[in-house]
Amino acid sequence: MQSSSGLSRPPSPMASSYTGLPIMGSAGMGPIPLSTRCLVSLRIRSLSVVTGPHRPTRVISMSPWARFGATTQIMNARSTDGGFTFESPVQVSDQYGVQWPVPAVGPDGTLYIAWDAYSAIMIDRSTDGGVSFGADNVVQYVSFGYGYINGNILVFSYPAIDVDISGGVNDGTIYCAYMDYAPGNTDQDIYFTKSTDGGQTWSAKKRINDDPLNNGCDQFHPWLVVDQEGRIVVVFLDRRLDSNNYLYDCFLTTSTDGGATWSVNERVSTVSSDPNAGKAGLLGEYIGVASFNGNINPIWTDTRNGNQDCFTAYWEVKVEEEPIAEVAPFPISATICRSFDFTLEQPSDVRIVDITGRCVKEFKRITRLDWDGGSLPYGIYMIQIRSQEGLSTRKVILVR
Repeated sequence: MQSSSGLSRPPSPMASSYTGLPIMGSAGMGPIPLSTRCLVSLRIRSLSVVTGPHRPTRVISMSPWARFGATTQIMNARSTDGGFTFESPVQVSDQYGVQWPVPAVGPDGTLYIAWDAYSAIMIDRSTDGGVSFGADNVVQYVSFGYGYINGNILVFSYPAIDVDISGGVNDGTIYCAYMDYAPGNTDQDIYFTKSTDGGQTWSAKKRINDDPLNNGCDQFHPWLVVDQEGRIVVVFLDRRLDSNNYLYDCFLTTSTDGGATWSVNERVSTVSSDPNAGKAGLLGEYIGVASFNGNINPIWTDTRNGNQDCFTAYWEVKVEEEPIAEVAPFPISATICRSFDFTLEQPSDVRIVDITGRCVKEFKRITRLDWDGGSLPYGIYMIQIRSQEGLSTRKVILVR
């Protein structure tokens, strides 16, 4: 392991109170030990599966965690038998006094693990399926690190990361959303950054919550995902609707151009939550989102019923009104067609996907498509058109 740059390392707020048992994992066959080291607390955030062209015949399960003891470090264990057994853990972080590991996997099978080092967000990668890791790199320096916000909510500047594996123009790009102070240190905002070189360098941070700057309303607990079309989705908890900066809601924003621009933030939750309602207590930092074919499902901790509940919502990405191509005999925006016949202004990749998400036909670098649909049954299909300008999707109804 190599030493990283000198970052401040405050003691973990969790480490002093735990003398825990070994962590146990489960894959539907009962508990599986990931580590046998006792007298420490092991905190798993998420698990990832590594596949790629360099490992076409094996799937490797990865389980990174923060090991809490006298100090903390980021560890990772891998399984090559579907989670029945795990190999000996390896240390990921060069530095101690860190936590909040989040994994993501690139299109070539590279495993990335990012974490919160309190004064910075760090990342490391493994190109050999989690056997070894290199030197840590700084994603972004942060001002907040961790602490309590109004309502006694413990929050961290943890990284919510994912990698574009869509095969499009941003394929392989690593995206990261995180929380940090607003410029005036008045409240917490959500920021976005990305890397196009495997995590070696990162773009300048971009604020993606669109409420007034330094308005005293916190945004916190972000999560990020990239869907199969390359669309980036970020959800987070937000207090902009409460002038007292106390009640919170779940909000959402998306980007279809690699994070260059973001959609207007939209409220997902229909009722605001009180962080101390009933037995709400410690909220934890758990939030998530899944996205496929423009259908988004966020999940968050909600206290509208006086206790901690898991709420979700179904969110459909709005389709632009203006047509991008003509489908005979009607425009795509009219949603009805008898064949797939249209002309594009520039070479594009075109995929025709059924309502289950299965690609039924694919065309590479074409400027005109003339296909009668073959033996496809009538019904709803998605036409995904990817050009240098990005990805556009239209729904069509194929009739016979």
